[in-house]
Amino acid sequence: MNKQNLGIILIVLGALLLIISYFADLVDYNFYNIGALVIIIAGLVCYFLSNFISNSATAALLIPILIVVAEGMADPAAANNASFMALGGTYAMITFVAVCASIAMLFPISTPPNAIAA
Repeated sequence: MNKQNLGIILIVLGALLLIISYFADLVDYNFYNIGALVIIIAGLVCYFLSNFISNSATAALLIPILIVVAEGMADPAAANNASFMALGGTYAMITFVAVCASIAMLFPISTPPNAIAA
């Protein structure tokens, strides 16, 4: 493994550790922070789908669905409105899902330039 590959791996691991440390307060709430839980589950679903289909296709598939989910959670009448809006609301959810689609690199198919190079 050359130094360039090691650097990329360290950057990705550092980003994942930052995300985990940001959402680590889930333990304090005993999973009553449903807004954070929905954002994390949406990001994980997007990450795992992006490993098997194109990143762009995954984002195009999930983002319209998640916008509707996020708008429903952002409704003031929703029970989990406060916890979801404290995390950043719709924009935070869509940004997190877009980043999760971008970091998936398990198979060459996840990005078209990798598929061409392979």
